[in-house]
Amino acid sequence: MSIFFTPKPEKEKRKGSVKDKVSQPVNLASGDDLEMSYCSAEGDISERIIIYRKPSEKNGHTYIGGIGTMRHSYRTFRADRVLSAVHIPTGEWFFGFETALA
Repeated sequence: MSIFFTPKPEKEKRKGSVKDKVSQPVNLASGDDLEMSYCSAEGDISERIIIYRKPSEKNGHTYIGGIGTMRHSYRTFRADRVLSAVHIPTGEWFFGFETALA
């Protein structure tokens, strides 16, 4: 399984109108740094920085696994609870995750 970021649309002006422009999804590689805003099951929002390792699936949910810098241990985060994220190597800001079975 691979996991992709869907980049946030950029506003692009065309002849007086505003159009959303979306770049290609970024395929995450093990070792990529991510900074993300995460909402826990209890509704608490926190800012996290992780070193991405791998995706996983359990009970119909996709999880993002990585080394969290807050606790310095392997953590998993439910992908649908990630509110936004920055792919630190490229500086791109993302608003959603998609998975692709490989």
